[in-house]
Amino acid sequence: MKWFRFWNDTINDVKILQLSDYEYRIWTYLLSYASETDCVSGEFQITFKLLSLHFHQRFNLFSRAIETFQNVGLITVDDNGYITITNWNKRQFRSDNTYERVKKFRQVTAKRNVSVTAPDTDTETDTDKPPISPVKKRGNVYAGDFLSFWSEYPKKVGKDAAWRRWKSLNGTRPALAVLVSAIRKQSQSTQWQKDAGQYIPNPATWLHEGRWADETSNQFSELERWARDE
Repeated sequence: MKWFRFWNDTINDVKILQLSDYEYRIWTYLLSYASETDCVSGEFQITFKLLSLHFHQRFNLFSRAIETFQNVGLITVDDNGYITITNWNKRQFRSDNTYERVKKFRQVTAKRNVSVTAPDTDTETDTDKPPISPVKKRGNVYAGDFLSFWSEYPKKVGKDAAWRRWKSLNGTRPALAVLVSAIRKQSQSTQWQKDAGQYIPNPATWLHEGRWADETSNQFSELERWARDE
């Protein structure tokens, strides 16, 4: 079994904060696969379409996650569909000796366990890193659940307006999982797919009107079916 580095600053990484739960899971799959295959410089010698089969994922959801990773700068995808993880060599060292690193860690831990705890003293060298704030944009601080909603919603317009509406619905809107499920179902509907998505409501409108409760239908009218078959 191989190991790879998963850095503890991930919880404050502004790129990671923009991922949904599903996208975060796929991101860990990519890191595991890169470690398993010893890929050079984080480049996969397999297309992301084949990766979706390898991970047993539905291609439309998987490709949407890949697009999000591209947009936030976690990966790049070349013309052949090959993925390269950004800064893979910077964070994953091929020369890393796992055995020696673990051995050294255990030795340090053993020494700490038998040593007497020193009293707390204030010194000039004591520095506390300030916490990294959530994603800021034009004076707004977006919450993590809103960013997950935003990454799922297919029409990326009026982000600040959607954020204000999101905050106004605190305590009345459904759980994030319910909203995401409604978005994914409606994304497959005839209305949202026709004419390049021009009938998709703006996200602020969708939230304001409680459109998560809309009933969806993928049935084509007789005229649409006839035109499509032609």
